[in-house]
Amino acid sequence: MGRSPVPGRAWWLTLGILPIALITWLCLTPELPQGTPHFWDKAEHALAFAALGFWFRAAGYSTLAVLSSGLSYGILLEVLQALGGVRTGEWQDVLGDAIGLMGGELVVRTPVGTYCRLLGTRFLTSSGLLPR
Repeated sequence: MGRSPVPGRAWWLTLGILPIALITWLCLTPELPQGTPHFWDKAEHALAFAALGFWFRAAGYSTLAVLSSGLSYGILLEVLQALGGVRTGEWQDVLGDAIGLMGGELVVRTPVGTYCRLLGTRFLTSSGLLPR
């Protein structure tokens, strides 16, 4: 269903859960630990979601699946922030998420995306996680 075969896809998905967990924690933590790098909030959203979009597109998920699930995830985070009472949910953050997802989509279509998929497959093969 819109997916291309990617060697080690289950590993790509498993490893993709780690940045999702980190982003969720960063977005829902009332106060970030001292020394956490911080710059313009909207750019942080765009970069984080560009990485997610790139990762899951490189894993072979369809553009529609990545954009719709990524945007739903971003909206969910903003709703949870608004309900939490400590942080505020902002539609501008969702816009940053969408821009980031589209940026990840663009990068995965370049030779950089092909190279990263190749490196990922080689890593999984050399580490014994994929058969040779």
